[in-house]
Amino acid sequence: MEVYLEHLRSVYDEVSTGQFVAMSVGMYGVYLFSSTTGCPKTSFAAALALMGGMLYGLAAAQIATMAVGMFGVYILSSAKFCTKTSFAVALALLGGTLYGLVVANEATVMSVLAIASAYGLYAKYQFNSWETHFAAVRVERSKNTSESNKLMPDILGLERNKKRILDNARLHKIFDDCDLLHQVDEIGRVRKENDEFRKRAARLNTLTPAGVKKMLAGGNITSAERSTLTKRMFRRNTLSSDLVNDAGGGSLSVEKAKSLNMDHIHVRFSDFLWALTFIGPFSLVLWSRKTVVLKFRKWLQKKGLIDPVSKCDYEALAATLCLEQTQAIHYYAKKQDGDQNIAAFFFADFPFVDNDCKFQIANLFAVDIDLNTKRFVRARLDDEELTANEAVTLLWYNTIAAQHVKLHAMANWGVNLDDSLEELNPFLRHNSVCTVMYNYFGYTSFTTFVNFWHRQGLLSKGWTSPNSPWVQTVDRGIKDNIWQHGQIEDLTKHSRFIKFVIRVRSIFLKEFQKHKASFPGVNGEAMFVGTVLHSLDHTLMDWNLKDPLYLDTENNRFGKMAEMGQIVKTGFVSDVDGLYFNKRFKGSSHPFYKSVYEKAAKIDKQLADHMDTCIIK
Repeated sequence: MEVYLEHLRSVYDEVSTGQFVAMSVGMYGVYLFSSTTGCPKTSFAAALALMGGMLYGLAAAQIATMAVGMFGVYILSSAKFCTKTSFAVALALLGGTLYGLVVANEATVMSVLAIASAYGLYAKYQFNSWETHFAAVRVERSKNTSESNKLMPDILGLERNKKRILDNARLHKIFDDCDLLHQVDEIGRVRKENDEFRKRAARLNTLTPAGVKKMLAGGNITSAERSTLTKRMFRRNTLSSDLVNDAGGGSLSVEKAKSLNMDHIHVRFSDFLWALTFIGPFSLVLWSRKTVVLKFRKWLQKKGLIDPVSKCDYEALAATLCLEQTQAIHYYAKKQDGDQNIAAFFFADFPFVDNDCKFQIANLFAVDIDLNTKRFVRARLDDEELTANEAVTLLWYNTIAAQHVKLHAMANWGVNLDDSLEELNPFLRHNSVCTVMYNYFGYTSFTTFVNFWHRQGLLSKGWTSPNSPWVQTVDRGIKDNIWQHGQIEDLTKHSRFIKFVIRVRSIFLKEFQKHKASFPGVNGEAMFVGTVLHSLDHTLMDWNLKDPLYLDTENNRFGKMAEMGQIVKTGFVSDVDGLYFNKRFKGSSHPFYKSVYEKAAKIDKQLADHMDTCIIK
């Protein structure tokens, strides 16, 4: 190793200032003229710099031989520009690595080979997993058997949800004197701008740039969309001749999907392995490390050495969980009662897990909070009155198991993994891979860790049941879909989150309409949900519940849900460390994300700074 390092020192000692300047100018030229944007351009320039450094240390004959080989690969390859270039650079890097192994000592060679062999075995293991969970059971979105090939299912109508609430309330005497339910019966507002929002969010029913071109030629879009798409597509010159001649095999269905589906989209093995190399391990490290800390802190709590529960204001926390997270959509009515401005949140057909670890569905869960003080007033679950502590457990469990998963499921209609995007919009494809893989992590992989957490003493045995109460709750949350919730505008004066989301949604969909040609096959509303709404729900969950031990696992009615709630808060809510790529709207060079961020930051910079471009936690 010392010999190799000394060789590198001698190489760079001999490099003249002129050579450095020449290399810098060349890298800058590559950066400017590359057809890619942002991170891809920077990565490409960095790769060329590495290649130049390695080639500089080789003899002239070796440089010539490698250059000819690379040029041949580049010219003869049938792949697109970025793919050809990446392939050529990869060969150069491989050549440099092999040359380094030749001149390195035996210990270095053996170390490199051992690492390569270990990764090869890891890749083989992951290939078997991919064959089981993807190759054998999933199809690409371009196939009409894929759920998200169809149009996203309609959200439930307001009247239908009102009827559920009223019918379920009549089953329980405790709700007989609830005058807020009468106000629910009076609700008739569906905002007129919703029609315009739906038009802006509507997807182009194709996954490929060629399909967009075909739609332009066939007159299958409105005149306004035609003008916007034509300007965007031809100004960027993203359609090569082979794309134009494509038959448009990425066409999507105009049939409506029957229900949401969180985990069904196919990814190719190279994307799967990339995610399991550069995302999965860091997520694993996060929850593994934090659950060890959780277990230690629970031991300290049991011994009476710490008492976090005494520091929690449950009445304030219950109100925050209603107002400052996506389950605010359960708001339906408010009334003035003396000095109190009471807001009611109704959860019809409410899924939960009892203390026997059995999945249950309550007819109606209701929470009243005072908007003036932002504190808990009252909560009921069917015929039972609940304390603020119990309401917090139910609200948190609903967030993680039934409400938040709806966002994951809707996000599948806001992605596109088609290979053609590597030229048109590689950033979208990258984000789509992250979203689809994280939906796989969250739905399929998550349940494989339950037995491990039980052995750690963090979960009761009932969570490991074949009839998994966790999976039943998640499936119920996804199946229930969401419903029209225009009435939450009543809360804009009382909720930072709602105020921000309502304004940014309008900005997002306006910008999406301008850039729609760069996002074929993507539903704008679904993309908003899978990016802005999903990431902020995570951020606010992390901010709102400051300590997982606030959740009472000793409660004799709802303690089991608190167990799962503690694990999710500990290891699956905060940002994943160690990612090498940018995941935020902030810092993105793509014009769509950049424009949305700049406008959102003027409304609330702190929230805007936490908007992710994909599902990545």
